Amino acid sequence: MEVREIEKLVDDYGKAVYGFCRKLTVNSYDADDLYQQTFLKALEVADRINRNENPKAFLISLSIGIWKNQIRKEVRHQSIAPTTAITDENEEFLPSNFNVETTVISNELKIAVNQILNTLEDKFRLPLLLYYTAEMPLESIAKAMKCPKGTIKSRLHKGRMLVKEKLEENYDEKR
Repeated sequence: MEVREIEKLVDDYGKAVYGFCRKLTVNSYDADDLYQQTFLKALEVADRINRNENPKAFLISLSIGIWKNQIRKEVRHQSIAPTTAITDENEEFLPSNFNVETTVISNELKIAVNQILNTLEDKFRLPLLLYYTAEMPLESIAKAMKCPKGTIKSRLHKGRMLVKEKLEENYDEKR
């Protein structure tokens, strides 16, 4: 695969890959880095990309691999020389809508779900993000995560149940 074909992949799947990177890393700075590293890695392994075998899944699996390696490195660095993490402020803005109450409730729900997603184990979090954020079919998720399709189905189900339980717990606490 040539550089022009990689450029075509960026055009076709860049937005989906960036959206997935954004959800995976939680902040825009890390998402930008992960996005760039994903396509740099795609250039390195261009001979392994097949346009006919769902390149979106391949690119997302590259993102996951790079992200996992970064997490391992951070854990190793933190064990050697602990530092405090810098966090981004919440970057979500309320859309202009006539029904302010519905908008506020919807945004609070989105924030709550994102916070819960960030607390889930990666084996539940990644399939949920791939399915709902990257809008990938089960077969592509299974290929990207290198797991059987049935495992992905059960992790999606378990992940949904965990999110639902935690949302209900939060609702009960606020009552």
